[in-house]
Amino acid sequence: MNKIKSTLAAAVLLTAGAAQAEAAVIFSEGFEDVAGLTANGWQVLDFSVPTGSQQWFQGNTGVFAAQAGPDDSYVAANFLASEPGGFVELLLLAPELELRNGDVINFWTRTDEGGVDFGDSLFTGIWLVDSLDAINPDNAIGGYPTVWTEFNSVIDILPGPTVARFGFLYQGPADILNYIGIDSVSLIRDDRPPVPEPGSLLLLGLGLAGLGLARRRG
Repeated sequence: MNKIKSTLAAAVLLTAGAAQAEAAVIFSEGFEDVAGLTANGWQVLDFSVPTGSQQWFQGNTGVFAAQAGPDDSYVAANFLASEPGGFVELLLLAPELELRNGDVINFWTRTDEGGVDFGDSLFTGIWLVDSLDAINPDNAIGGYPTVWTEFNSVIDILPGPTVARFGFLYQGPADILNYIGIDSVSLIRDDRPPVPEPGSLLLLGLGLAGLGLARRRG
């Protein structure tokens, strides 16, 4: 019995050690310098019809402050990405990374308080693969958060590890769009082995104990 208890204790310690390990941040961006994003591997694609006077730009502190860091350290987009009566389709793509199923795209976003009268929309996805999640995809009036809100998109659409770009699509009729900010973007990977269920731990302990008994008998 003491052998079984010590084996189970060792198994619990092993799994506890695995649980204490933290998921790794593979990539992060705080948008302190939006003008320098393309020099650091980011890509902006503008499919708006017609193309407007602005694309992604440094956060405007007169509208709201950043979620973290200096007040203007977020990336913003607004209805001026197209002209009145036009349609906005503005992409912001992160640098190429090896993406894996299970990776988590974590970010914060919001519109301003006046956004309750407009219908901003944002999609998260992987360029040339597919979209993952959407915030207010139908451009419903008042459907976008008006305070900084955290979102997580889990990658689960890849055939295997793939070098690609994840990113964001700001989209909708220019006449009902307002202004959005995105901040504190990160790609998180958890390579920790799954923690066994209690029943599995018991079976593991009994199995190891039985192995010890078999060895003594031999």
